[in-house]
Amino acid sequence: HGYCTSIGNAARTITLDRQNGITKEEALDYANKLTDPTTKTFILAQVESIYAFPAAELKVDKDAVRDKFKQEATDICLNTPHDPNKMPDYKPF
Repeated sequence: HGYCTSIGNAARTITLDRQNGITKEEALDYANKLTDPTTKTFILAQVESIYAFPAAELKVDKDAVRDKFKQEATDICLNTPHDPNKMPDYKPF
């Protein structure tokens, strides 16, 4: 569960980055540096989802949008089967 919380926090950070003008290319460059395949898959999917969201809607209620993406990412992670023996090392936020 802690791992999925970290994935949710990462999605919130990606949303904040986009709100602050970070380009999709910059976000993908950063995400592609991840070495753990499980984490990389989750983060790349979040980058695609967040950057597909209409830019104007990101500015309507910034905190609510960040929380929405955080919750969605956490829920997706929690609903994805994980092998407990193959969980990546991660730093809790």
